Amino acid sequence: MVKTRTLHRLSSTFLMSLSILLALGTLGSAQAQGIPDMTGSWVCPRDEGLIRGERLAWTLTFEVHWQEDRFFMGTYRWSVDEEHGVQEHSGGELTLKGEIDFQGVIDWDNRRVVMVDVGDTGTVLGTLEGEHTLHMIGFEAGEHPLVAAAICIRRHSRY
Repeated sequence: MVKTRTLHRLSSTFLMSLSILLALGTLGSAQAQGIPDMTGSWVCPRDEGLIRGERLAWTLTFEVHWQEDRFFMGTYRWSVDEEHGVQEHSGGELTLKGEIDFQGVIDWDNRRVVMVDVGDTGTVLGTLEGEHTLHMIGFEAGEHPLVAAAICIRRHSRY
Protein backbone atom coordinates (compact mmCIF):
# COMPACT_ATOMS: atom_id res chain seq x y z
CA MET A 1 0.00 0.00 0.00
CA VAL A 2 2.83 2.43 0.89
CA LYS A 3 4.64 1.54 -2.34
CA THR A 4 1.46 2.22 -4.33
CA ARG A 5 1.04 5.70 -2.76
CA THR A 6 4.72 6.49 -3.33
CA LEU A 7 4.50 5.37 -6.96
CA HIS A 8 1.29 7.35 -7.41
CA ARG A 9 2.93 10.51 -5.98
CA LEU A 10 6.03 9.99 -8.13
CA SER A 11 4.01 9.49 -11.29
CA SER A 12 1.81 12.51 -10.47
CA THR A 13 4.92 14.63 -9.90
CA PHE A 14 6.50 13.29 -13.08
CA LEU A 15 3.36 13.96 -15.15
CA MET A 16 3.01 17.47 -13.70
CA SER A 17 6.68 18.23 -14.45
CA LEU A 18 6.35 16.81 -17.95
CA SER A 19 3.22 18.92 -18.57
CA ILE A 20 5.02 22.09 -17.44
CA LEU A 21 8.05 21.33 -19.63
CA LEU A 22 5.85 20.62 -22.65
CA ALA A 23 3.87 23.82 -22.06
CA LEU A 24 7.08 25.86 -21.80
CA GLY A 25 8.46 24.21 -24.93
CA THR A 26 5.25 24.94 -26.82
CA LEU A 27 5.26 28.58 -25.73
CA GLY A 28 8.91 28.95 -26.73
CA SER A 29 8.23 27.38 -30.12
CA ALA A 30 5.18 29.58 -30.69
CA GLN A 31 7.20 32.68 -29.90
CA ALA A 32 10.05 31.59 -32.18
CA GLN A 33 7.56 30.80 -34.96
CA GLY A 34 6.14 34.33 -34.66
CA ILE A 35 9.48 35.92 -35.62
CA PRO A 36 9.39 36.71 -39.36
CA ASP A 37 11.98 35.35 -41.76
CA MET A 38 13.85 38.30 -43.31
CA THR A 39 16.25 36.28 -45.48
CA GLY A 40 16.23 36.68 -49.22
CA SER A 41 16.47 39.24 -52.01
CA TRP A 42 14.45 42.45 -51.67
CA VAL A 43 13.85 45.10 -54.33
CA CYS A 44 12.58 48.63 -53.72
CA PRO A 45 11.02 49.72 -57.04
CA ARG A 46 10.70 53.36 -56.00
CA ASP A 47 13.11 54.66 -53.39
CA GLU A 48 13.03 58.44 -53.13
CA GLY A 49 14.09 61.14 -50.75
CA LEU A 50 16.31 64.10 -50.08
CA ILE A 51 20.09 64.08 -50.20
CA ARG A 52 21.63 67.30 -48.88
CA GLY A 53 18.36 69.12 -49.57
CA GLU A 54 17.95 67.89 -53.15
CA ARG A 55 15.05 65.62 -54.09
CA LEU A 56 15.81 62.54 -56.14
CA ALA A 57 15.00 58.87 -56.70
CA TRP A 58 17.41 55.96 -56.84
CA THR A 59 17.43 52.20 -57.21
CA LEU A 60 17.81 50.10 -54.06
CA THR A 61 18.02 46.35 -53.55
CA PHE A 62 19.22 44.41 -50.57
CA GLU A 63 19.98 40.85 -49.56
CA VAL A 64 19.49 39.44 -46.09
CA HIS A 65 21.94 36.54 -46.04
CA TRP A 66 21.95 35.62 -42.34
CA GLN A 67 19.31 35.51 -39.61
CA GLU A 68 19.28 34.07 -36.12
CA ASP A 69 16.10 34.67 -34.12
CA ARG A 70 15.41 38.45 -34.26
CA PHE A 71 18.83 39.42 -35.58
CA PHE A 72 19.87 39.54 -39.24
CA MET A 73 22.63 40.85 -41.53
CA GLY A 74 22.81 41.75 -45.19
CA THR A 75 24.03 44.08 -47.92
CA TYR A 76 22.36 47.08 -49.58
CA ARG A 77 23.09 47.86 -53.26
CA TRP A 78 22.01 51.21 -54.66
CA SER A 79 22.54 53.50 -57.63
CA VAL A 80 21.58 57.08 -58.48
CA ASP A 81 20.78 58.15 -62.04
CA GLU A 82 23.72 60.30 -63.25
CA GLU A 83 21.45 62.86 -64.89
CA HIS A 84 20.22 63.93 -61.46
CA GLY A 85 23.65 65.37 -60.71
CA VAL A 86 23.48 64.52 -57.01
CA GLN A 87 25.97 62.10 -55.60
CA GLU A 88 25.29 60.03 -52.49
CA HIS A 89 27.82 60.01 -49.71
CA SER A 90 28.58 56.54 -48.41
CA GLY A 91 31.52 55.19 -46.49
CA GLY A 92 33.58 58.37 -46.83
CA GLU A 93 33.36 59.01 -50.57
CA LEU A 94 30.95 60.64 -53.02
CA THR A 95 29.57 58.17 -55.51
CA LEU A 96 26.65 57.40 -57.84
CA LYS A 97 26.40 53.74 -56.80
CA GLY A 98 27.60 51.41 -54.14
CA GLU A 99 26.94 48.80 -51.55
CA ILE A 100 27.14 48.71 -47.81
CA ASP A 101 26.64 46.00 -45.22
CA PHE A 102 24.01 46.35 -42.52
CA GLN A 103 22.75 44.57 -39.46
CA GLY A 104 19.22 44.57 -38.14
CA VAL A 105 16.81 43.50 -35.47
CA ILE A 106 13.10 42.66 -35.50
CA ASP A 107 11.11 44.47 -32.80
CA TRP A 108 9.12 42.57 -30.14
CA ASP A 109 5.90 43.17 -32.09
CA ASN A 110 7.35 41.03 -34.94
CA ARG A 111 6.45 43.77 -37.48
CA ARG A 112 8.88 46.65 -37.01
CA VAL A 113 12.56 46.40 -37.90
CA VAL A 114 15.63 48.56 -37.36
CA MET A 115 18.60 48.28 -39.72
CA VAL A 116 21.92 50.14 -39.28
CA ASP A 117 24.79 50.53 -41.72
CA VAL A 118 28.09 48.89 -40.81
CA GLY A 119 30.86 51.50 -41.03
CA ASP A 120 28.50 54.40 -41.82
CA THR A 121 25.77 56.36 -40.04
CA GLY A 122 22.70 55.27 -42.02
CA THR A 123 19.66 53.92 -40.19
CA VAL A 124 16.46 52.38 -41.53
CA LEU A 125 13.19 51.95 -39.66
CA GLY A 126 10.76 49.57 -41.30
CA THR A 127 7.39 47.91 -40.91
CA LEU A 128 6.61 44.50 -42.34
CA GLU A 129 3.26 44.35 -44.13
CA GLY A 130 2.78 40.62 -44.60
CA GLU A 131 5.64 38.24 -45.36
CA HIS A 132 7.05 39.92 -48.47
CA THR A 133 6.54 43.70 -48.16
CA LEU A 134 8.63 46.10 -46.08
CA HIS A 135 7.80 49.82 -45.76
CA MET A 136 11.06 51.63 -44.99
CA ILE A 137 12.11 55.08 -43.79
CA GLY A 138 15.84 55.71 -43.94
CA PHE A 139 17.92 58.55 -42.59
CA GLU A 140 21.48 59.67 -42.09
CA ALA A 141 22.53 62.75 -40.13
CA GLY A 142 25.70 64.80 -40.29
CA GLU A 143 27.62 66.47 -43.07
CA HIS A 144 25.77 64.53 -45.80
CA PRO A 145 22.17 64.26 -44.54
CA LEU A 146 19.72 61.91 -46.20
CA VAL A 147 16.06 61.01 -45.64
CA ALA A 148 14.29 58.43 -47.79
CA ALA A 149 11.10 56.40 -48.11
CA ALA A 150 10.66 53.11 -49.94
CA ILE A 151 8.37 50.13 -50.25
CA CYS A 152 10.38 46.97 -50.78
CA ILE A 153 9.18 43.59 -52.04
CA ARG A 154 10.93 40.29 -51.36
CA ARG A 155 11.73 38.48 -54.62
CA HIS A 156 13.25 35.33 -53.10
CA SER A 157 13.31 33.99 -49.58
CA ARG A 158 15.41 31.50 -47.62
CA TYR A 159 19.02 31.16 -48.64
